[in-house]
Amino acid sequence: MPRPDWNSAAFMKFTSFTTTRSSSTGKRYSYRSPMALPLNRLSPDCRVRHAASWNELGLLHQAVSDLGKAEIAFAEAVTLDPESDRAYNNLGYNLLLENKIEAAEAELRRALELNPSSTTARNNLGTVLARRGDFEGALQEFQLAADVATAHNNLAVVLLEMGQYERSREELVKALAIRRYFAPALANFKLVQERIRERTELQKVGRLPLSAVRVPSAIVAEAGPTAADPPSADQREISTQKDSEDKP
Repeated sequence: MPRPDWNSAAFMKFTSFTTTRSSSTGKRYSYRSPMALPLNRLSPDCRVRHAASWNELGLLHQAVSDLGKAEIAFAEAVTLDPESDRAYNNLGYNLLLENKIEAAEAELRRALELNPSSTTARNNLGTVLARRGDFEGALQEFQLAADVATAHNNLAVVLLEMGQYERSREELVKALAIRRYFAPALANFKLVQERIRERTELQKVGRLPLSAVRVPSAIVAEAGPTAADPPSADQREISTQKDSEDKP
C-alpha cells in the first residue's frame, strides 16, 4: 500500500475530523472542526482508502510509543471502515498496550465478530483475558488460534510478562508434556527458571520481601494431540499482534 501524503491539503482537511475515546467510560466520542470533510460526502471506496491512511498513521505512532495518538488514529480507521476486522484488532491491541483492558476486550470481540478466523485477534483477546485474570478463558482463546501445546506456551508467555513465574512454568510443563521438543516452550522454560533464580537471589540478600517468593502449586502434565511447530521469528512471542494491512 503506498504511503499517504501526510502534508497534502486534502489529507490535512480530512484529519480535522477526529474520533477519540473517553478513558473513564470506554465509549467513543467525536468532534469535528469547521474545516472537516463531511463523511456523508465520501464514497465507500474513499472511506476505505482514508481508513487505511489512518491505520498506517496509527502504526507509525505506535512504533514510537505515542499510544494516545495511535488510539485516535485507529479509532478513526474504525469509524471510516466499520467492517474492517483489522481496524478493530489494531485499536484493541493499542488499548491493551495502554492497559485499557475492558475497552480492548470490546474492540477485539468486535474484530472476531467480523472475522472469527482471525488468529491475531484471537491471540490478542487471549492476552486480554489473561491480563484480567481469566486464565481459563484465555487458554480457550489460544486453543482456538493454535494447537493445544502452543496455547499453553502462549498463556505461559503472558504469565511470564505478568511476573507469575511459577504459574508460567506450570503451563510450559503442560506444553512440553504434549510436545517434548517444542522449541518455544523449551526456550521459555529456561527463561522462567532464570527469572525464578534471580528472584530467589534477590530475596536472599534482602532486596525482596519473603512474601514475594511464592511456593509453586502442583504441576499437572496434560496430554493431547501434537502438531507441527508454527514458524516464529521470536520464540517468546505469541504471534503478530497488530495488522498492518486492511482488507482489499
